[in-house]
Amino acid sequence: MTAGRPGAGAELPTRIFYATTMEVEGHLHDARVEWKALAHEFPNISEIKQRGM
Repeated sequence: MTAGRPGAGAELPTRIFYATTMEVEGHLHDARVEWKALAHEFPNISEIKQRGM
């Protein structure tokens, strides 16, 4: 599944979809890595910040 990982320049909704899909499919470590990256890039979006904790 990580082969389908959107690049850093991908749009926010695409990256959120990827992280959520990773969670649903049980790839919790990979999902957490993506949420943390998103939280770092978008610190003012509280929903993303919470997921990245």
